[in-house]
Amino acid sequence: MWLTERLGIAGSAYRMPLPIHFEGPLDRAAMERACEAVVARHPVLASSFAEVDGSLYLQRSEERPHFRYTLTELGRDRHLLVFEAHHLVFDGGSKDILLRDLAAAYTGRPLEPLPLTQHETRDVLRAREYWAARWVEPEEPVLPGLSGYERTAQPGECFDFTLEGVDVAGFTRFEVLFAALQGLLLRYGNVNPTIAVDLGTRTHETQDAIGLYVNELPVRAEAARDLITHARQQLREMYEFRAVPLSQAVSISPRLAIAPVSISYRRRAADVKFASLRTKIEWMAFHGTARNALHVQMVDGGGAVQVRLHYSPRLLHRSYVERIAADYTSVVRALVQTPQADCRELPLTASASRLDGSKLAYPGSKKVHRLVAAQAAITPRAVAVVGADATLTYAELTARAGAVAERLWQLGVEPGDRVAVRMRRSPDLLASLLGVWLAGGVYVPIDPDYPATRQTLLLSDSAPAALITDDDMVRLSGAPSNSDGLAYIIYTSGSTGRPKGVEVEHRSVVNLLHTMRDHVGSGVWLATASYSFDMSVPELWLPLVSGGTVVIAAEDQMRDAERLLKLIRTAGVTHVHLTPSTWQRLLEAGFDEPGVIAIAGAEALPAPLAKQIRGRSAELWNIYGPTETTVWSTAARLADGSVTIGQPLANTQVHVLDADLNPVPSGIPGELCIGGAGVARGYLNRPELTNERFVHTRWGRLYRTGDRVRLLADGELEWIGRSDNQIKLRGYRIELGEIEEKLLEHPGVRAAAVAANPELVAYIVGSLEGLKDHLTQSLPAYMVPAAFVSLPSLPLTPNGKLDRAALPAYEPPVTSDAPEYEGVAKDVFEVWSEVLGRNDIAPDDSLFELGGHSLTVTKISSRLRKRGLNVPLHVFFDHPTISGIVAAIEQP
Repeated sequence: MWLTERLGIAGSAYRMPLPIHFEGPLDRAAMERACEAVVARHPVLASSFAEVDGSLYLQRSEERPHFRYTLTELGRDRHLLVFEAHHLVFDGGSKDILLRDLAAAYTGRPLEPLPLTQHETRDVLRAREYWAARWVEPEEPVLPGLSGYERTAQPGECFDFTLEGVDVAGFTRFEVLFAALQGLLLRYGNVNPTIAVDLGTRTHETQDAIGLYVNELPVRAEAARDLITHARQQLREMYEFRAVPLSQAVSISPRLAIAPVSISYRRRAADVKFASLRTKIEWMAFHGTARNALHVQMVDGGGAVQVRLHYSPRLLHRSYVERIAADYTSVVRALVQTPQADCRELPLTASASRLDGSKLAYPGSKKVHRLVAAQAAITPRAVAVVGADATLTYAELTARAGAVAERLWQLGVEPGDRVAVRMRRSPDLLASLLGVWLAGGVYVPIDPDYPATRQTLLLSDSAPAALITDDDMVRLSGAPSNSDGLAYIIYTSGSTGRPKGVEVEHRSVVNLLHTMRDHVGSGVWLATASYSFDMSVPELWLPLVSGGTVVIAAEDQMRDAERLLKLIRTAGVTHVHLTPSTWQRLLEAGFDEPGVIAIAGAEALPAPLAKQIRGRSAELWNIYGPTETTVWSTAARLADGSVTIGQPLANTQVHVLDADLNPVPSGIPGELCIGGAGVARGYLNRPELTNERFVHTRWGRLYRTGDRVRLLADGELEWIGRSDNQIKLRGYRIELGEIEEKLLEHPGVRAAAVAANPELVAYIVGSLEGLKDHLTQSLPAYMVPAAFVSLPSLPLTPNGKLDRAALPAYEPPVTSDAPEYEGVAKDVFEVWSEVLGRNDIAPDDSLFELGGHSLTVTKISSRLRKRGLNVPLHVFFDHPTISGIVAAIEQP
């Protein structure tokens, strides 16, 4: 606590106010004498701390830096007395002692001196053994609406409510209330949430003494059927070690709270009398600073329990805090009624996370090629498609497509047959795809740039009846198919290495095209996606069912952002649909087109990139959807700084579910599951996988995306990350996307990717300077990459997505086993060696990984000062290596 104050990260978090309102004829002189009598009885209130060789000692101080009081006259017979003490010399129990002694002194009763007490010998070694086996760095909590957790003091607010009827036979009130908080966090989806608990350390000898007699200790919750009994067992076990501060038992960096969620409970003493004065005491006065994500403060007066939730409005919106209060109340009531309740049965107040898209009438019985033909009949001479070597009108396009269909019939292709298409990007490619549909077939795109082995694999799995190439059209011995109503089969990567063929029906495509036409309209669409990638579907077909034009970018234009930008301008493109990675390249090439509608999809869209695109285009849409739900399932028109994936498209339903396919409350992360018109038929030749991912539920057939999202208060969906992009490193669950998002917030970073290799490695396009410091401001230490690698660009797949598998392997630099130190470095090394009791310290070894902790830092700092080296405390935490300390010392 003292160290966080020295480091300047505490703000007013440790200031404890105690306002007392008096009504009646108050004797001001007598009250001031009473205040001084209290200070005289409790010398700790008139003390300060001195540091000697890294250890703290109390000493008397006339300035009283840690305690003050003011008595203010508010009006006739109305006064306000405010005490403010630092938590270093004051705790919750001290409030009762101060009030009791103040009342006694004011009414003329003498205050006897407190007996001198010996501090108990603390069994630090036993505590270290205990915590070494149990301490795990707390993970970021799952709370409604919480997005990101900052480990520094924040401007705070509070929300008050009361709990009544919390008694359960055989248990204390605190055991019930603590078990309820554990149950609430488990119910929110936290796996093993850690709660910091304030445990009192007063003994018989110190029961009347003002001071800091409380320790904050961590308790990890576990899913248990009898939550209250389990909580009591945990608290009783912890009670044995309550006198040992955690910072003395394990190596942890200084922090305002040892866990993101904390709880304090105090049963206050009976009211005291100040002669004839009427008093009103603000037991839960708030200092205006939030020290973690959520602190639950409780004061029990014997009847109802007063509860105050401390939070930062930067991290949690008040509406979510009110939700937490309501949910906590609901859980407490449920446990009182059924003390053995399973945590999964605890009721919450919020509605389930579900959104329904609008009901939009669309010609679901019609097929896409019929809609294109209908448009061609209306605008036959309008330009349908523009390529590098040809331009086709609607009439010319449908004529060529008709010729393709005629040839397929001659080859014996029947309705429902699969037809593989392996062609270069050109208007003829579009005519061939349309011709397959006119023949009643299902197109299976095979990119000619795929390796030969993959092409062979796709042909073998899809067993097409025919193959169309740039030069020929041949009959194949295709297997009998049951593909009636299918539009295409597009293959996506499989986690086992075997591609999955997704079967998508015409009705799903028609719903997509009609919905998106209402959102973004039609015009001149740039087609950049490989036709073997489902992003190509809206690029090719939405304009053609709406009287628009498709501009097909050639391969060389796709590889060169400047040439692509030139094509956009010369062709009069009105709609550009790209992955965020490709958008970044286009912006760097100078994209600034106020008449273009920008669409981003297929990857997470970083907020800084979204801001840039929005400022250089007519409007920006962030689109989300897997291949299995027909390209796009949700859409958001981004107008401010926030980036969401929006709301479901028409005739689409989205659900946010837990691992057991139960709904999670709004604001809580869960898996996004999608139902409605866009859901594909399944995977070709993969019935087991189809049944695993396309599930039948009480809401109908849903596709499990594997994406983690949450439903926000405004009805928008926020994408969090992939379930399979979540790793575990040294026992910590880590979302790689969260680290990447924080990296992209740095102004010097243009692109970023993080991989476990096996330690975390960040791959950066841009400057590496200051990145580690930038991340440590908002991420816990276990989420800060061990290495940063500079790349000219991130590797991309042919579809423009980040290719994580192609990131280069990281080779750590080779360091000397026995470093030689000279000058300042030798002084720093010798002090570290003395304090840590070891001499195998390399220049870049972390102090904390070597076993150092907050008290170690103060000792090292003190001994360096004796050698004439003055190192600010924050430097040890910002640069906890010998090389980092030396650089800070030598910096002019």
